[in-house]
Amino acid sequence: MNNLIIIPARKNSVRLKNKNILKIKNKTLIEHTIIFAKKVLPNNNILVTTDSGKIRDIAIKKKILCPGLRPKKLSTSKATSESVILHALKWYEKKNSIVDFVILLQPTSPYRSKQTYFSCINKAKKNPNSTVITFKKKKTNIFLNKKNKIQERIIEYLVPNGSIYIISGKKLKKYKKFYSGIIKPHIVESEKENIDIDYKKDYIVAKKIL
Repeated sequence: MNNLIIIPARKNSVRLKNKNILKIKNKTLIEHTIIFAKKVLPNNNILVTTDSGKIRDIAIKKKILCPGLRPKKLSTSKATSESVILHALKWYEKKNSIVDFVILLQPTSPYRSKQTYFSCINKAKKNPNSTVITFKKKKTNIFLNKKNKIQERIIEYLVPNGSIYIISGKKLKKYKKFYSGIIKPHIVESEKENIDIDYKKDYIVAKKIL
């Protein structure tokens, strides 16, 4: 089976400047994700797609795949994750072979466990027509109006935690979306693994975790 990890790392970010090269324990976020990826797949099955020369240098130093810098149209905040991943997938398959499963790992989730990864990939293998996505649980209070009496309820719901997305190459090329068809959730309970760094406060929390 030929699986491919794709790590998208754009130079500019809207909410937190240069977030992909921020450091935790003397390693950038992109390095943390590369180090994890190398624990589960060979170097030639890991690809970084970026518009940053600095990030590309990091990838090359770590001896993983990194094509030339991403086109400008795929380097703006308006570019979708799917368009970026499809561009990288097309390059890889042209140079190598057809991919069975694409695994998207975002640098903004610096903490992952191999247990979570292998649970997700096994679920994907059993459900090849589905997309496997890691989720975290959240709770909120709602108020219901029952016969002019207000009743408070606490409801639990799921949101993607941004850590792992797995989809078959065939499905991604056909629908061009991660969120299409059947979604198989993998619920992550670990507070550490659920960290997703998009704002400065997230970065502060991520550093404090250690």
